[in-house]
Amino acid sequence: MLQKITLRLGIFAVNALHNIAHLVLGAVLIWGSMSAAITTVNKAMAVVFGVLVIASFVAPIVEQLPLNPPDTILHLASAAITAYLGFMPSPVAASRV
Repeated sequence: MLQKITLRLGIFAVNALHNIAHLVLGAVLIWGSMSAAITTVNKAMAVVFGVLVIASFVAPIVEQLPLNPPDTILHLASAAITAYLGFMPSPVAASRV
């Protein structure tokens, strides 16, 4: 079954599943920011965004989640930021060494 795909800002391809995915990932990041698990959440989000970058190259396989080149660039940037926040030592931890 084909889902309606629209362009947000004239750039990003989205559909209902894509919007739900953004709501869930945003909720996870908000929850993580209010807990001690933020480093783990950032690591997990970096992996999720990394998988989305790879999936965008095999988009016919993941047809239900529309991914186009601007999405790929945004997911790559999101992966880099969350990986930095999740895998790099915090300044407080680094100063204790």
